[in-house]
Amino acid sequence: MTLVGRTAAIGTLDQALADCAAGRPRTVLVEGPTGCGKSALLHTLLELAAAGDALTLCAAGSPAERGTPYGVLRQLAGSARGLALDGTDRVCGTPPRAETMQALCAELRELSERTPLVLCVDDVQYADDESLAFLQYLARSVRAGRLLLVVTDSLHHEAGDPAFTTELMRQPAFRRIRLDRLSRADTRTLAEGRGRGGGARALHEISGGNPLLLRALLDEAGGAGGDEVAPVPGGSFAQAVRACLHRTGPTAAAVAQAVALLRTADSAEEAAELLELSPAAVRQGLSALAAAGLVDGVRLRHPAVRDAVLSGLATADLIALHRRAALLLRRWGRPATEAAGHLQAAAAHRHTRWTASAAETELLCEAAEARLAADDGRPALRLLELAHQVCEDDRQRHVIEARLAQITWRFDPAAAERRLAGPLAALRSGLLDGEPAQPLSQLLLMQ
Repeated sequence: MTLVGRTAAIGTLDQALADCAAGRPRTVLVEGPTGCGKSALLHTLLELAAAGDALTLCAAGSPAERGTPYGVLRQLAGSARGLALDGTDRVCGTPPRAETMQALCAELRELSERTPLVLCVDDVQYADDESLAFLQYLARSVRAGRLLLVVTDSLHHEAGDPAFTTELMRQPAFRRIRLDRLSRADTRTLAEGRGRGGGARALHEISGGNPLLLRALLDEAGGAGGDEVAPVPGGSFAQAVRACLHRTGPTAAAVAQAVALLRTADSAEEAAELLELSPAAVRQGLSALAAAGLVDGVRLRHPAVRDAVLSGLATADLIALHRRAALLLRRWGRPATEAAGHLQAAAAHRHTRWTASAAETELLCEAAEARLAADDGRPALRLLELAHQVCEDDRQRHVIEARLAQITWRFDPAAAERRLAGPLAALRSGLLDGEPAQPLSQLLLMQ
């Protein structure tokens, strides 16, 4: 596999492998943002190790298996025929005993005497505590032998264990590889290799240099030349964006959804209030998203990224976020029309019905009056029609309907008359009186 922009990283791994073969153990941490090629680099190492006749033991952390004691160690043992790591069947709840770890290290050292031994753990941020304790012990205790330990870790991930990384860094045989997003030059190289050199600038702007997103864009574009780059809704790029969100962790994914929904968020504090999270947690999520190239400040990088983020939300969750955002925006001093737009977006999901609170109904009516003041009659009608549709208070519904009839009279008097039946009945029953009845009185005088 040829990796663009990773020459230095591959060189570091190649040297670590040579040191291992010469009897000098090494520990390498490969870290980087989501989607930036940590797993691909690990695969390159496996190819180099196979070419050097080294034995490789591989494992990958998983959120679903993080609570499984010795899960990563069992994967390592299972990847080599005939290898049984004693002591990995202990019950979760207590740290592994020193004698157990000593025995495991001794078995690995003995194995490395016969052939260079390479241990690879991908996504170590998801490794179980027992396996992490052993990997720390291994890096700390092995001072001689043909053994290479390589782990990959995702930057800014909420599941990461800083103590584990710190312990690795303390070891004299430690090496660190930091993967970043691709530069514009690297993006052009990759694009030219796929016959899309003319669109390299747009490819970099949309993907942010994230290799996973960039390759997804190139897959969508195919082999056709030209400068135009247009992500396909629901296509490979959208799937890659959602994969990035999943890998950055639930908090970062939620932050991306809040940023996508607000569009005009000015600070982490606004997203924090929408999500009911601490500003510190939101800032960490934004750091993870920025490192992956998904956001620029508190704005998503591209409209296609926003569409992909929101399409991953369940309808009920999306509606709830829109409704909460509407009231928060108004409280923050945003225009009523902007805030009410979120209620209109929530109502666009016609197969999911919801009832407005008094504050939401008031916001829709306020936005309608603002539209009327700007001489935007038809948008005002749509806001009032929505308010009438979702309002749960009978008296308020009649007030809204009377106002609807009054505004409709400007465009279609016959339609306005058809709206009068309900308000007139409310007037006769005493449900509608005083100031709320004035629009109805004015209409009756006009007939």
